[in-house]
Amino acid sequence: MTQQRPAGLLATVRAFVTPERLRVVRFCIVGASGVVVNLAVFELAFMVLTFVASNALGIAVSIFTNFLLNDRWTWGDRDKAPFLRRVTAFYVVSLSAALVQLGASWVCYDLLDFHRHVALLLGIAAATGINFVSNNIWTFRSKR
Repeated sequence: MTQQRPAGLLATVRAFVTPERLRVVRFCIVGASGVVVNLAVFELAFMVLTFVASNALGIAVSIFTNFLLNDRWTWGDRDKAPFLRRVTAFYVVSLSAALVQLGASWVCYDLLDFHRHVALLLGIAAATGINFVSNNIWTFRSKR
């Protein structure tokens, strides 16, 4: 007797894992890699710079690595605008979200006395939603 997969479960999984949901997952994976880059740069810079300057440098470096990965993998299926327009739009979106990140992390670190890593992660979390929505509808929109 052979064991068969429940057709209902497979159909449910296929219905749940839509291309756009997969895009969100990819965006979050890229974002997680950006967190690693951000924290690594922050820690190195924090040896010689202030908290805010170290945070800003970590953000700047992680924006570029996130752009490259998102452009190729997260939104690689779209017929996009020219590279310079995309990278410029990505920086505008990312810098806007970075202001949210800097503000939230500064409040958590300086005013609420959270540990610097907790403050950074809370700032990053606050900026994530802004980043995805803005990049999805503006930076990486299809030319069609």
